[in-house]
Amino acid sequence: MTSATGPEFFFAVHLSLIGANGAGAQYEFKASADQCSALALRFGCVEIPRFEIKANVVPLRKPGLFRVSGDVTARVVQNCVVSLEPVVSDHEVELGLLLLPESKGEAPELEDESEDFEFYSGNTVDLGEIGAIELALALDPYPRAPGISVTDLGPGGVDSGYEVYKEGFVGRNRPFEALAALKRKG
Repeated sequence: MTSATGPEFFFAVHLSLIGANGAGAQYEFKASADQCSALALRFGCVEIPRFEIKANVVPLRKPGLFRVSGDVTARVVQNCVVSLEPVVSDHEVELGLLLLPESKGEAPELEDESEDFEFYSGNTVDLGEIGAIELALALDPYPRAPGISVTDLGPGGVDSGYEVYKEGFVGRNRPFEALAALKRKG
């Protein structure tokens, strides 16, 4: 079970064990049902039935720098923003970032400044949290059920008593839209 202050899906990787012989390390892990429920609560989802991470951590030539590659796969259930019906989506997010040691001095110069990076402190990095962040960035902020359009509820996606006329939407609470409809008639 996760503490109230800890991450929902903690998977610590001890970096001192990686690269001792110059090789990287591969990791595969799957979130438990409790961890998936905690992630769903954190992201405001109905449910996350599946959350898995496959990662390869390789040391770079510069001491303390590591490259993480792999993917995050998840099945997510969100509510449709229009109808509130459940919307199921499968996600496969590619991992690709550098791990940099946290320092009080200057940040190290990167060959490619557009490359994603994450700082780590001490000897461990939480690949579970990195995967959770990548999934959060991939989620649709406005999921819609198939066949549902935001105009199903009227202009602005708000059900405020609109009636549909041939000229367009004319509403009780939108005086400027009513004036625009009158102008089109004249």
